[in-house]
Amino acid sequence: RRVSPRECYNIIRLNVLWMEKASSWAALAQATDFASHELLLNRVMSETLALLRARSVDYNFHRIRAWYSWCTDFIPEFGFDPEEAYKWECAQISGNEKGVAVRRSDPTQGPLNDAELILLRRALQRDDSTEPQHVSERSAIWLALVYGRNAANFCQLRVQDFHPLDEDDDVWVLEIPRIKKRAKPRTQFKTEYVAPPLAKVICEQTSAARVIANTAAKGIQGLRELPLFPRLEARSHQLGTAMDDWAWHSSAAEFTQLIRAGVKRYGLISPRTSEPLHINTRRLRYTFATNRVREGISARDLAEAL
Repeated sequence: RRVSPRECYNIIRLNVLWMEKASSWAALAQATDFASHELLLNRVMSETLALLRARSVDYNFHRIRAWYSWCTDFIPEFGFDPEEAYKWECAQISGNEKGVAVRRSDPTQGPLNDAELILLRRALQRDDSTEPQHVSERSAIWLALVYGRNAANFCQLRVQDFHPLDEDDDVWVLEIPRIKKRAKPRTQFKTEYVAPPLAKVICEQTSAARVIANTAAKGIQGLRELPLFPRLEARSHQLGTAMDDWAWHSSAAEFTQLIRAGVKRYGLISPRTSEPLHINTRRLRYTFATNRVREGISARDLAEAL
């Protein structure tokens, strides 16, 4: 009632991701009676908390103990003990510290420095490949670099979101969907003006999207609105449902993979680490925000820009 299906899925997936690292997990998976299950589950809980504390990420335990408490309320007969639930609720866990990578200018997770940004921009300007995959990689990097949005914003883009401001105008705009207003997807947009060099990049991407659509499995040709970053195959579980139009949209992870693949293709070496430059959508968002702050933007304007 209070949590979205996606969040429920993520909670279970992340809980298992941590709990299966406990040494008693294998035995718990083989438990044949409720008494053994209760004993081994408590052992797994203790080992997981110790592991999380050792890695200084014990804030992840709040999801695990919330799940345990829920099970205690609704299915206690499966070996979930109210006294154990109370013990886990009383366990002291730290909060998830925010903004560490930016404040410390982390060389692998924080914003790019000037030298790295110059390397990336030069590689983008030299990249003249017309292969649709390469065009998509180049476009994804440019969009993330210029607008600093989350990957989910770009995944919702469709070809018609890029258009002239007026019919007889050479000024182009991009209608970027908003994702953090708890509204239905693609019901709220923010209009961004597009500089001529970037307009050329997006035009190339719209052409690449149509080429990808022509080579994709049957079904995408019938879409009323073509995604700007389409998939080659639809998500079968969405076809024929109310989410049919979204079956061909790339996911946030797939969009970020475009960025990573493009940077890997360029073979860039970070001057800070002397290792291959690792870039994702989040780092480009950090870079966008950090550079706006250096330029003197106000907090309110930065929030609006992001």
